[in-house]
Amino acid sequence: EVTYMGATVSNGSGTCVLLEAPPNTVSCDLNDLNPGEFVRVIIDTLVDIDVPDNFDITNTATVHSAVLDPNTGNNTVMITTNVRTQANLEILKDGDIDVTNPSWTVKYTLEVINHGASDAQNVVVRDDLPLTAKKVVYVFDTGNGACSYSNSMHRVTCNFGTLASGDSITVEIYVDVRGSVGAIINVATVTSNTYDKDLSNNTARKDLY
Repeated sequence: EVTYMGATVSNGSGTCVLLEAPPNTVSCDLNDLNPGEFVRVIIDTLVDIDVPDNFDITNTATVHSAVLDPNTGNNTVMITTNVRTQANLEILKDGDIDVTNPSWTVKYTLEVINHGASDAQNVVVRDDLPLTAKKVVYVFDTGNGACSYSNSMHRVTCNFGTLASGDSITVEIYVDVRGSVGAIINVATVTSNTYDKDLSNNTARKDLY
């Protein structure tokens, strides 16, 4: 669940190397250690972006020497670290009007971007369509089955699942506008099960006149 970034030996001497996986093991040769002395090894790792939230990463370290150790019961230690993931989703929205007779068609384009650092789990986009289902008629979307329209709620909901860090996804929603409606205001939001450190860019609005 982690990538090895490097190791530092302090308060002593020695060298550390990453052994060929599996397993993912760092081996450190710390030379001689006199009675009463200690040496510290700091191993830096980077948590993989696809590790789920609230996942426990377990790390085990073992020490041994060529000199006989009468008590090996304290030669191994294990620690568990709980991972709290964090993503930064952004939603962008645009709209194009195609005037036809007797109605005109609007194409809304929604783009969701995950700025990281973790993968965003269970990404859901909700687009509350303007006015009523009779005034603004849903036609279709390009979600390839990920999106569905609710006539009673007059809303398009897209379940995109996992959006990897650095990735984006785009969907187009087509509606027909019937009659004279004036300004139409469309608002879309994006949510995720992954903690989002900046909610200010999770909502997008497009006004057409």
